Amino acid sequence: MRLAGSYAVSGTVRNCDDGSVELVAEGDADEVSAFVAAVSGRLGSYIDSMSSTDAPASGRFHGFRITD
Repeated sequence: MRLAGSYAVSGTVRNCDDGSVELVAEGDADEVSAFVAAVSGRLGSYIDSMSSTDAPASGRFHGFRITD
């Protein structure tokens, strides 16, 4: 969540019941890539695996927040 403030991204992050974390980020492709790289760099020791899906931005996010 805190890292998102340093990048021009919007979206959500949430802890899932299975122990995984879901991160949805929208923005310029380069900015999203830089944000994901920063998350991986900062939290990599806690990450067992990552997967990503590219899709057109929905435009439904305004800012970045934690959801349930």
